[in-house]
Amino acid sequence: MKRLNNRYLMLLALLVIWLGFTSPPANAVEVYFNDFEGTAPWAEWSAGGKATTPSGRHFLGTHATYGFGNETTILTLTGLPNHTQATVSFDLYIIQSWDGQNASYGTDFWSFQPQGGSEFKTTFGIANGPQSYPDPYPADHPARTGEKEHNALGYGFYGDSVYQLSFTFAHSGDLAVSFWAAGLQGITDESWGLDNVKVEVNAAAVPIPASLFLFGSGLLRLIGIRRKGQ
Repeated sequence: MKRLNNRYLMLLALLVIWLGFTSPPANAVEVYFNDFEGTAPWAEWSAGGKATTPSGRHFLGTHATYGFGNETTILTLTGLPNHTQATVSFDLYIIQSWDGQNASYGTDFWSFQPQGGSEFKTTFGIANGPQSYPDPYPADHPARTGEKEHNALGYGFYGDSVYQLSFTFAHSGDLAVSFWAAGLQGITDESWGLDNVKVEVNAAAVPIPASLFLFGSGLLRLIGIRRKGQ
């Protein structure tokens, strides 16, 4: 019976020590979502209010119909749970006559960058190509490569594209991410907007208390003492 008890105690001690070296995996936690159907203004954005496409969708932009031009908007979130990684996902509206890196009409840039992190800078084409997306500039792909929706927003003058983008990056603390475009013609010719913006972080796993590790070590030591005395 003593031998059986020692065996169970040994297994318990090893289990506790194993738990002391491991912790449950971190879980993705949604900390922000905005489909811009609510009431503006949204203080977390440095620029932009409610814009509406000809087809009736609401999105973020500084112009009521066309969204953003050669502008920057920054999303800032504070008070996030402890984390080591963040994911920002969103729909990007590319509106009307974007020319990608067509040599005759200039280069139409769009960019995403977390504060202190790497920039993703690319180009999009609707009227002319090539464009860099889904790769960073200066890659070459045909215009509209990778679009999620084709001419679904109701714009004339070459139409529109909707892209679904997602970026995951190492991060901790407060979040600030920038979105911008450059090289565009007038806003009624080339513009862009954001919709369905979601931010997730990997909430840090709860560490196993050191006392459990010490408890397991003590059990193993006790078992060793008992065996010597047998």
